[in-house]
Amino acid sequence: MTSFGARSHRPFLLLACALGCQVGPKSAPAAPPAAAPTPAAATAGCAFQDDKQFCGCLGLSCGGDTIADRDGRYHTVYCGTCDASRVCVGKPSVAGGAAGVCSAISGLTAAQKKVAEQLTSLWENDTTNLAYGYSENIDDGRGFTSGRAGFCTGTGDAIVVLACYQAAKPGNRLQKYLPALATLEDAFIKTAGKENQGATKGLEGWVADWTASGSDPAFQGCQDAVVDAVYYGSAMQHAARKGFTTALTKAAFYDAQINMGDENPLYGMRAMMAKADQRTGRIGSPPTRDEESRWLGNFLRVRAEIMYTDSKNWRTNMYRVAAYEKLRRAGNLDLAGCIKTGVSAAAMWPGAGFPRDNGPVAAVGSCPRKLAKL
Repeated sequence: MTSFGARSHRPFLLLACALGCQVGPKSAPAAPPAAAPTPAAATAGCAFQDDKQFCGCLGLSCGGDTIADRDGRYHTVYCGTCDASRVCVGKPSVAGGAAGVCSAISGLTAAQKKVAEQLTSLWENDTTNLAYGYSENIDDGRGFTSGRAGFCTGTGDAIVVLACYQAAKPGNRLQKYLPALATLEDAFIKTAGKENQGATKGLEGWVADWTASGSDPAFQGCQDAVVDAVYYGSAMQHAARKGFTTALTKAAFYDAQINMGDENPLYGMRAMMAKADQRTGRIGSPPTRDEESRWLGNFLRVRAEIMYTDSKNWRTNMYRVAAYEKLRRAGNLDLAGCIKTGVSAAAMWPGAGFPRDNGPVAAVGSCPRKLAKL
């Protein structure tokens, strides 16, 4: 665990924020400004000595974030990774990271999680291969966008990946960028996460060094761990609270969490789930598989309707929601067998005026070798 110096300014409440920084032009629009921040309760009594002590004081065992100590001085810390039997349930914050605790809630199996992540990678990057070595400045005001989840130098999540990497492999080729990232993070936090930081001063050589590090298993593991803390854990927690057990529901939640965030009152996960509850009505506790499928169908329709309202970004890739609906209607709630993508929202919900774009065609899961090369 590694901290990158104490930076002092007024502490803000690490509120759950909306979207993370996504790869490429298909990213969702930024969330509306958050409510005025207030001091964080978690910072009141914790002095900082080192990452292990500080995370322990805050009751955090996984993920990482930039957090204020009791004196209002900020530290970017990485709190650890959960073992394979547990899920990191983190709290995404306005500082750009997410730290939390390892929980025994049920997630996806390794095979199911691979399928889920391949699908989301296809929607985001037009490839089922996780893009660990990807990095470029896409001129969206967030600095360099890098890695499998589009970690950004100007939104507080890239620095958490590097905090993890520094703990796992001290002396790595990216550690020299930590001072510049800390400066950007200070500026980002001073705006309560409302103003992305597009400056790249001090990051000369970033793209080449990130790309060269992309094949390092330790670096890949850190990217995986941060994604788990920010997105996967939250999605699995939502499923657990509803009593949902199918792989398809969990995969659909995971994709929505990455694409649309959690807290936004118009389009975040919580808002979409509330609307699905209203449309579905009462279901059992725990629900049956049929009840879960019916609820999921309403959730996917809600998400499709929200995506349609954004003609610049989300409307152009509504096929991602249609793919989950196609699987639901086929009864493939376990993400079993070979899954072939390529279906339009118009085909799934005829008469709604949705786009006819089928999206990228690929085969994921347990596929014959020839089909897997689609």
